[in-house]
Amino acid sequence: MSDNIEPNRKRQKTSLVWKFFEIRNNHPCCLLCPTPKIYGPKTATSTLQRHLDSIHNQEASLKTQEL
Repeated sequence: MSDNIEPNRKRQKTSLVWKFFEIRNNHPCCLLCPTPKIYGPKTATSTLQRHLDSIHNQEASLKTQEL
């Protein structure tokens, strides 16, 4: 994770949602998408959760149970 992310953004990254995203050049990128889905640097965790629910529903729920 990059150190130049605002402190309040660092706290959000403790959510389980962030297990499925990687920060690339300060942008969250979905690790489950075959072609990386990249979001803006200020994307809310709830938006990323909606992506997981709508696009990767079955896959994400299975991986969440493993954690």
